Amino acid sequence: MPPVILAVGKKGFHIRPRKSGSRTLLIATLAFHVLLCLPSCRREGADAAPKVPIVLLSIDTLRADHLACYGYGLETSPSIDRFAGESVLFENAISPSPLTTPAHVSLFTATTPVVHGRTNISDNRKGYEPFPAGITSAAEVLKANGYITIGLHGGGNVEGLCGLNRGFDYYAPVPDESLNSRLAKLIQSLRTSTSPFFIFLHHYVCHDPYTKGPKDLRLRFTEGWEEELTSIVDELEGLDVFARKSRRFWKHFDIKNPADRELVRALYDGGVLYSDSLFAETLDVLKREGLYEDALIIVLSDHGEEFFEHGGKLHVRLFIETLHVPLLIKFPDKKFGGRRVLEDVRTFDLFPTVFEYLKIKPVPVSFQGLSFLPLILDKGTYDPLIMSFSRFGNRVRFHGQGFIFAHEPVNTDKVPYWVFDRKSDPREKVNLADKKPELLKRMEYRSREIMREQQQLAFHFRDKSGSRVELDERVIERLRALGYLK
Repeated sequence: MPPVILAVGKKGFHIRPRKSGSRTLLIATLAFHVLLCLPSCRREGADAAPKVPIVLLSIDTLRADHLACYGYGLETSPSIDRFAGESVLFENAISPSPLTTPAHVSLFTATTPVVHGRTNISDNRKGYEPFPAGITSAAEVLKANGYITIGLHGGGNVEGLCGLNRGFDYYAPVPDESLNSRLAKLIQSLRTSTSPFFIFLHHYVCHDPYTKGPKDLRLRFTEGWEEELTSIVDELEGLDVFARKSRRFWKHFDIKNPADRELVRALYDGGVLYSDSLFAETLDVLKREGLYEDALIIVLSDHGEEFFEHGGKLHVRLFIETLHVPLLIKFPDKKFGGRRVLEDVRTFDLFPTVFEYLKIKPVPVSFQGLSFLPLILDKGTYDPLIMSFSRFGNRVRFHGQGFIFAHEPVNTDKVPYWVFDRKSDPREKVNLADKKPELLKRMEYRSREIMREQQQLAFHFRDKSGSRVELDERVIERLRALGYLK
């Protein structure tokens, strides 16, 4: 029987040896060994792992190119920019999905959306199955290594029922405006423990309809239109259900109209500024509580946002504006501070990197991700296949040979494939699919190989997730409140 190889590189599956031995395992014993992973992590890793606090902040729907530290021309992110000077900034971090649930599940499980199989919770009104039990979450590993695990999130598509609550001592939705006060209280209440913290923070401040937060921040970049936009913001504030706000908001704007696009983008930038102000408050909490200097602090996003760059809006499709996300890591004592990494990295490789840095062993056998620590240390190699997957995990985008391939059927009357030259066309404006038929043929064939490889690995975790979770009215209402359900 052939072995299942968990590492995926540019040429597909391959054996990736580790210092402690091969990660190759037989198909027949895959699930068994995955279930054994947590006890073994506890036995071998608990004493070896440094007691480093970890704080992971996910700012939902944040485009990298709308931050000044990534070259944006507006001052949307003064706090994040200052933080970048003390951190390693990854200039080309790519999300595995343009959607919240699959991107976050990939982040925590170091697997692709095809392998874990989770779509947005809001796409499953009648019931939702959490990611398979044979797939290990990073929070479970950290808890097994003695961490107190805390998750404060915006609800909706990061609700615990998708499996993201696994391994957390406390995992709860928190309003944006209460996030930092709740964080401070939890840290203070648990400071008597000698255990290190792992803290996951998440909010939807950048999410449409781009009207959350104080007006002085929201309208900061709307010069000349303040009066008109203030009336729209006031109108939306009178609505108690966020889904209604979203529908009402978009009635005021035609995304096809360039002037309307500029206004929408300006309101979005106001959301980025509000996110930045919340981040400044988070750092203040960590500093007051004595966690900042020694902590590993990570800032990223699950996906970006489209403003008609490819004829659409929001975040569904496999283009650069929805997949290029910020990724900044501050190491303890600001080690490596100010470094910028140009190479492509995958966000679902984050926890393999963290575990290598913390010397947590063994890495869960379900992890597909590879550590990009070599890019920071200038030792070793990191050269994976950069992949992202569509809403339901049935189409792929990948990088190869200096080009981007995306299977994205935007127009049903045209060929559904896109090929972009990364060097000459970084914003992906010119589709070369018709001009390079041989390249398209090779990349299309490779895309089918990638999908087969991922589906084969997903098969081994299928039907191992446990019972289906029904969406109760409380969860449905929170999804409505975030604009995902009508």
